[in-house]
Amino acid sequence: MKKIIPYTKSALMLTLNVLAAAFLLSCTSNSDEGTVSTDYIKVTDIVMSGNHASTTLHIEADCPWRISEGVDWVQVSPVQGVGTVDVEVTTGANPSSLSERSCEIKVTTDGGLERIITLTQGRNNESMDVSTHTLAFGEEGGEQVFTVTSNTQWAITGGADWLSLSTEGGTDNGSVTVIAQKNTSEYERNAVFTVTGNSGTATQINVSQLGKNVTMTIEPERIDAVAKGREYSFQVMGNAEWIVNADVTTWLTLETRNGSNEGPVRITLTDNVTSEPRVANIRVTTSSGRLERTCVITQAGATVPSLTQPAVSGVERYAASVSSTFTSSLDATQGGFCYAQTPNPTVNDQSVTVDGVSGQDGQLSATLTDLISGRTYYVRAWVRNANGIGYSSDANFTTEGGTPGKDENPTPDL
Repeated sequence: MKKIIPYTKSALMLTLNVLAAAFLLSCTSNSDEGTVSTDYIKVTDIVMSGNHASTTLHIEADCPWRISEGVDWVQVSPVQGVGTVDVEVTTGANPSSLSERSCEIKVTTDGGLERIITLTQGRNNESMDVSTHTLAFGEEGGEQVFTVTSNTQWAITGGADWLSLSTEGGTDNGSVTVIAQKNTSEYERNAVFTVTGNSGTATQINVSQLGKNVTMTIEPERIDAVAKGREYSFQVMGNAEWIVNADVTTWLTLETRNGSNEGPVRITLTDNVTSEPRVANIRVTTSSGRLERTCVITQAGATVPSLTQPAVSGVERYAASVSSTFTSSLDATQGGFCYAQTPNPTVNDQSVTVDGVSGQDGQLSATLTDLISGRTYYVRAWVRNANGIGYSSDANFTTEGGTPGKDENPTPDL
């Protein structure tokens, strides 16, 4: 039978002190060579989603510990403890939708034991936006900037030949300069840029530019034309592109159909052979239709020719010379002298035609023959144009010699 030796009080206290010292040594660091830590700690790696999220890190340990993560997008709480503890790990959103990211979380003990936890955060959902959805330029053009806020790759498509970009794509955030050329047209113009992300997320930017501020006047705004057809013109002034239209085409021809800035508009009129004036409106309109100016052309009606009273000379028994001048609103086509022994003779009486009568003014001269001696004659000059026949006032003269008897030869061969 084994003999039991009872502990004395002093022996029991010694034993407790030894055990306490041993426990303290197992959870503290010892720099003396040959000392081995008896710390125990167990952790696992962490995988988290790409957005802002929290999870629990379970630490199993039998001693004090502390945590260091070394990155600003991870927060842990608590950062130190004793024994087994659940630690909350919180991550900020992954700024990229293209790639995951990771970091190391280090757990250490005073005894020098170290555990590395790898935290892997997945890709975030794609997001993309622009600082503005409209850009408005004046007629002079210039530069404007918009920014892209994104966590992905993006590309810009669309636009127009009057626009250019400082860049056509990028990754994550970026700024883009849009350059617009001067608008030389009075039309407002528009274009659309589309910014598209890697997975198809898209947004649009509408670009507009004012047309140039156009000015246009004409001079003169009224033309009084004569009956005789010819070319007339008026001047367009300003900085616009313009087109010309007329509300009459039967007796008016537009020689100028369009132009830009400053220039003449030429119009050709036909003869107005009627006695009534006629009116045409010539409209000059800018290419956009926003400005219109009108020149009113009034063409006078035609009149029959006007003639001076004939001058009579060289009066003989059987002949006399006459002359006159004429003016005509239209070209003269025929002219001469008519005479009779009664006032106001016409071409239906005795008449002589003068060769070469033409134009709008001229002279007439002729010799009247086969007259009767001793008689008084009335003579008028006449000219014909497309409007009719014009007559001068009467001139009268008396041929030389006595008045023959009833049965006498009126023109004897003396």
